[in-house]
Amino acid sequence: MVQIVNLNKFKNNLKKKDGFTFVEVLVAMFVFALILAFMLQSTLLAYKINLSKQVKSMAIEIAQEELEKIRNMPYDKIYDADDNGSFDDTTYKTDCPEPCTTTPTNNSCKLTRNVLNSSITFGKSVKVEPDSTDSNIAKITLTVCSDFKDWRTKQPIEYTVTTIISNAGD
Repeated sequence: MVQIVNLNKFKNNLKKKDGFTFVEVLVAMFVFALILAFMLQSTLLAYKINLSKQVKSMAIEIAQEELEKIRNMPYDKIYDADDNGSFDDTTYKTDCPEPCTTTPTNNSCKLTRNVLNSSITFGKSVKVEPDSTDSNIAKITLTVCSDFKDWRTKQPIEYTVTTIISNAGD
């Protein structure tokens, strides 16, 4: 019995190789690089948003701490931040006058906090407005500001809170 072998079919099988061509590999690498670039951009945006929210939270926390300090001050010393008996702004009886800035003339109006391993500088301003009808009541407006800009509005982050304090009754 004689077997006939088709050499053409054998030659075609030798030329056919499994795998990818150079162009296919380049296209795949380009698509992969694009996907990585979009993922990196999304990660960076998420970090910016998170940092912005953390800075806002820190501004609120600082404002709460400062309000507690104000509530614990003697009524006639509000807001004598450096406790020297005089005020930088005698109109509003404050050592931290408006506008709020992170580079105040009085260092007691400047705070530095770490937020997500970033050092952020905050400033504060306090405005004390005695009530026109009752000398035992004062309106306190406290503003905490930062040079750090909000990711969406591109404006410096600022938080303002207003409260009323009274000297009536100990």
